[in-house]
Amino acid sequence: MALVVCYAVVRLLHLSVYFAAAGDDPALRRQVLLSLVTSVVPAVTLLAVGVALGGPWQRPIWLVAVLYDLAIIFLTSRGGGGWVVRSATHFAERHAGVVILALGESIVAIAVGVAQRPLSWPIIAATVLALAIVGGLWSSYFDRIAGLLEEALASLSGQPRARLGRDLFTYLHFPAVFGVILAALGIEQAMAYLDAGRIGPTGAFALGVGLAVSLTGAFGAAWRAVGVRLPWRLGAVVLLLGLAAFGGGWHPLAALGVAAGVLMLLAVVESRRPGDRPDLIAQS
Repeated sequence: MALVVCYAVVRLLHLSVYFAAAGDDPALRRQVLLSLVTSVVPAVTLLAVGVALGGPWQRPIWLVAVLYDLAIIFLTSRGGGGWVVRSATHFAERHAGVVILALGESIVAIAVGVAQRPLSWPIIAATVLALAIVGGLWSSYFDRIAGLLEEALASLSGQPRARLGRDLFTYLHFPAVFGVILAALGIEQAMAYLDAGRIGPTGAFALGVGLAVSLTGAFGAAWRAVGVRLPWRLGAVVLLLGLAAFGGGWHPLAALGVAAGVLMLLAVVESRRPGDRPDLIAQS
């Protein structure tokens, strides 16, 4: 219930600030009130009901609340609704900041997995590989995607900009961030099971699927922004899903090495093939 109450407070504060910032824009004020009535109140109510019922009911009811919230936000902002994105730069940079926070969580996960153990060469090697994974994720987003999304948003105005902002940063950005967080769990598991000699199915799944989901979300955002396809990323996704499916019995160093190698190879290939780079395509 503490989580539900805090979530409700955050959502209400967000809409309150948005309502105040709307000023004399009646369409935006109506949109904020519509979101309050159709999104926040029902979603928080469902979350509270899940807590009250507890047991086996809580998770499915919470899942319904999340899916309902995602669906109703899309339906109530069809055509852009009354939303306004006044500064494309600020809007894109704030969401890029969320990616930075997620990457920071990945770095914290390195230490969490070995917090109670003395420093050793396997830990040093695993740390280097984990940092390479974080660097690869940073490059895949900030070197290839971030500027493209901002430029695509800045090229539009009015309702088309609001609609693109919704698609890019409410829906397609979510898997890009969620994937980084899931990969952080995989890194933590890899560090924790260094002495065991195998990363385990949970660690392999979290690492491989997390990285694959993050790359796929960025791929979808680039496609939605300017219609560009990134074939090398799809190849990387396939390799990472292979890690998730078959890497449970691998040594943690091997799993981290494969993940880091895929991301580093992707960065090198994309840097040597400017025709595949979305930022250059957008400029042309």
